[in-house]
Amino acid sequence: IQALKSLQPLLPNLRVVVLMGRKAQSAQLEIEIIFQTKVLTCPHPSPRVFRVWPAKREEIKSVFLQGLNIVAQGLTPRAAGVKDSGTLIPGHGGILDRADTWLWAMMLGYYLVQLLTQVVTYNHFKR
Repeated sequence: IQALKSLQPLLPNLRVVVLMGRKAQSAQLEIEIIFQTKVLTCPHPSPRVFRVWPAKREEIKSVFLQGLNIVAQGLTPRAAGVKDSGTLIPGHGGILDRADTWLWAMMLGYYLVQLLTQVVTYNHFKR
């Protein structure tokens, strides 16, 4: 725990932590308290895990995509140079901070619908 506390000043902009495996996940509560950030968990990506539970591969991919989404949501306003520049709601980063989550969700939702439509269409004509 002390080692985690010493890392905190080195990572002031930490957006997400991904804990892989049971041993790492045992520190989840401490990490959430120390870093005050989103913590995602997934199985350890060992060949043994994939051999015994093949579906775990998709779970790990999903967790990493969630992590990338969280990081990308934070980078969008920073790249535009408008992070923490709003005055509409005191203490908040502005309207872009409120809207960027919706923008990402709509984009990912659109591609998910496109993918599911292709899968359904393929399975329908496969018969």
